[in-house]
Amino acid sequence: MSGTYLGMPAFPAAARDAVRDTTLRANLRHATHTIRDKRAKAVAELDDWARLREAGRQIKDHTLRHLGEHLLRLEEAVTAAGGTVHWAADADEANRIVTPAIHRNRGEIRDIFAREMAQWGRPAPDGPPRSASRGRTSWSPRPAPWWSWSRRATGGCA
Repeated sequence: MSGTYLGMPAFPAAARDAVRDTTLRANLRHATHTIRDKRAKAVAELDDWARLREAGRQIKDHTLRHLGEHLLRLEEAVTAAGGTVHWAADADEANRIVTPAIHRNRGEIRDIFAREMAQWGRPAPDGPPRSASRGRTSWSPRPAPWWSWSRRATGGCA
């Protein structure tokens, strides 16, 4: 897999164009300064910033050292809830596992997405009309994530 999505230029060409784009550079400069200013303000408001940062680093390091154990516990919980965890060695294998499931269940995925968006008071993006015969859309999802969730009992994503 090349890592370049269909219709996108290769990184060197895209980077060359981006460096020449003065508007993009100005927007990036503004965003970077805004983020840095907000971070500095937040840091200044906390007397124990260094202690909190160190505690966060220790939590992250501990979690990463024990990631295998956490993932096995997650697999147990997902399986107990009726789901299936798919393990993949790399992104290509994950895509081979997940992409067919996404395409088989894209109508259901879109319905879940629309329902979740509605719970937050946001409309789901308009998509193509559903096919009356199959109840599915021709909507195509973005590249597959590294994991998938399935519901064996209800016939959800596989």
